[in-house]
Amino acid sequence: MKKIMISLAAVALVTVACGEKKEQANLESAKFTYVKGDVLVSGKPAALGQAVSKDATIEVKANSMAVLQFASAASITLKANSVLSIANLSKNDSGKPVIELSQSSGSSFSKIAKGQSEFSIKTPTAVAGVRGTSFELIVGNGKATQIKLLEGKVAVAKPTATAEELAQATVVEAGQKVEATTAAISKPAEISEGEKSSLQAMNTVEIAPASGKVVVPESVEKYATGVAATASLQEQAKADAAPVVKKLTLADIKAKYGRIAKIQTKNGKEYVGYFNQQGAEMTIQTVDGRVSVPVASVQKVTPMN
Repeated sequence: MKKIMISLAAVALVTVACGEKKEQANLESAKFTYVKGDVLVSGKPAALGQAVSKDATIEVKANSMAVLQFASAASITLKANSVLSIANLSKNDSGKPVIELSQSSGSSFSKIAKGQSEFSIKTPTAVAGVRGTSFELIVGNGKATQIKLLEGKVAVAKPTATAEELAQATVVEAGQKVEATTAAISKPAEISEGEKSSLQAMNTVEIAPASGKVVVPESVEKYATGVAATASLQEQAKADAAPVVKKLTLADIKAKYGRIAKIQTKNGKEYVGYFNQQGAEMTIQTVDGRVSVPVASVQKVTPMN
């Protein structure tokens, strides 16, 4: 089992510092980019576009779901029967967003942009600190916590861990899962194909740019609200219970992000879709999914109407 050094700077929350992005330096609130059904913020009905600040508690009732976005640094999709509190929204000395959440029940899917924030979630039996990643977190009725990782890495420790225990946190790799109880944290195990399909479906809910909007496929909405079969702390009984995700068209991509372009590389490859450059990498959302290419390999970018 691999180990990772964890900082104590986040008051026993495991956090992993990422890179800086200027427009997120003044992060003071999150925003609902999708609301379906009965969703409450500190006891009052939530609304699409509503800002949510530190200390707010979000309750997602039965047959409901919500997507909460933190600038363009991260988003979290809350499934039916979930409760989440915002413990901290601030910036560190370097101006990086610090996002600390507390999930007491239910299921969520977090998507964190690589190199843009410090992000962590605490539950009754675990704390999870992440790097750029996508993962599902489930808090069961007995408060056991299960984390299923699609991409990146997640460091998991007990919520009451000492300095020595934090330094020995369990690292979960892409394609793995762990379960944390009051007694112990299990060794990472491989996720099933059914679980992977469910995670991939949830991963289609993108972190929207400031000028864009979240697109949630109908199948994912049914899955998150509990209309379709949901994942549990146990392995899914049937792989075909995972939702089927509608493939995006170029029109969908343009409506979501506001623009599309043709990207040609020096080795003759061509991609059409929305592109976003971060440092030396360019991420391109195409109708066949997302691809990443080195900026140095790009020969030409042609905007399209």
